[in-house]
This record gives sequence, structure tokens and C-alpha cells, in this order.
Amino acid sequence: MNHAAVAPISRRVRDAMVGLLDEVYESGAEHWQRWTETYNSLRRSLAQLLDAEAGEIAITKNTSEGISTFANGLDWQPGDEVVSIEGEFPANFYPWKALEKRGVVLRLVRPEEGRTSRESIVRELNSRTRVVTVSFVQYLSGFRLDLV
Repeated sequence: MNHAAVAPISRRVRDAMVGLLDEVYESGAEHWQRWTETYNSLRRSLAQLLDAEAGEIAITKNTSEGISTFANGLDWQPGDEVVSIEGEFPANFYPWKALEKRGVVLRLVRPEEGRTSRESIVRELNSRTRVVTVSFVQYLSGFRLDLV
């Protein structure tokens, strides 16, 4: 749901952001309970959309923060593997690359003519694979990965 800061935000998002800033400017954190309920309502709505539990939904500032938090939050063991695509967006590469110093293996699928098939990703999976991390649309080529 993150547009990677390369597109204008919607008017609705802008208005919500300005409204929150105005509230903080005028009242500080006086309305924190309402803000918390807004977050909880969002979690419930997303959980319903994704057929998950609200407690399984994390809200982060952006995709980069979410990936980094997730990558560093798992209990990694030496030899665990992550599968991704060569040329991934940097925020979806460096958190995983940094895990190599903890013994995690980062396996990168090489695109063929700018395209990566789901099958080429599946071929890289094995019993040590803990995470597959790919962008739905590749930022270098614009190629949209068939994930279904």
C-alpha cells in the first residue's frame, strides 16, 4: 500500500495527515486514545481483508521500516536462507544482506531478459528457506511478478 514516495498521495491521505498535525499542534498528545483506536480499527479492517487476526497486523511508517523490522525480528540460525531477486529495491535487499554476518544465506534469483518467473523462485526453495522476499513490481524494469 506504499507508493515508494514516487507518486502524489491522495487528497484523503493529505487531509488526514494535516488533520493529525493540526491536532498535535493545538493539543499535543491529548487525543492519543482516539489515535490508538484509529490504529486498532485499521488493524481490524486489514485483518478482515487478509483473513488474519488483528494482532498479526503491524503498522510501520513505510515499507522499508517494515522489511527491516521483520528481517531483524526473526530468530535466525546459521544456514537459514532467504530467497529474493537480483536487482531488488535496495530497502528489500540490504536488511537481508546484513543477515549474512549472522550466517544467513541470501539466495538471489537472476532475472532472464528483465523477467523473473514464479517457477524460477520456487526452484530456489529448500528446507532451509525461511523467507521469500520479492517486490510485486520490480523497480528497475517495471516487470510485474505473477505471484498467484
